[in-house]
Amino acid sequence: GGYVEFVDAFSSGGPASYDSSQREGRLQVNARADRQLDRRFRVGVAWTWNRWTDAYYSGATRVGTIDNSVHSLMADVTLRWYRGEHVELYSALAAGAGRWSQSGDGIGTSQDGVQSGFAFQLRYFGINAGNDRVRAFVDLGIGMEGLVVGGVTLRF
Repeated sequence: GGYVEFVDAFSSGGPASYDSSQREGRLQVNARADRQLDRRFRVGVAWTWNRWTDAYYSGATRVGTIDNSVHSLMADVTLRWYRGEHVELYSALAAGAGRWSQSGDGIGTSQDGVQSGFAFQLRYFGINAGNDRVRAFVDLGIGMEGLVVGGVTLRF
């Protein structure tokens, strides 16, 4: 879960007077491109896109939806704590801009609109393992990318 999902979950911005709501069709894609500056620092860019649909119900009947889409583009700095032959430990900080768009359908209240603002990701702790070309990683942090992010890095 990324930062916008926390904001969405705790806000009262959704339409009222429905019995229940459900989040459907969630998809998130994160991409980063980094350049090694020296033995301890990398800089680059991080991009995140996620989308989901909030579905609203009155009883068992689906009465409307709000489609959400969030893009963020951030400058990224990584500090490497340890680098062994097959393992690396690091922390990172990214900051930039984000754009959240919503469009509603059949809910009786307009939720159409776009919000833009500050975007960030703080990676408290990250670990990657592998060889010089391919590595698997897991990051723990908070921000636009999410609380726990895992994946594969490729080095060209």
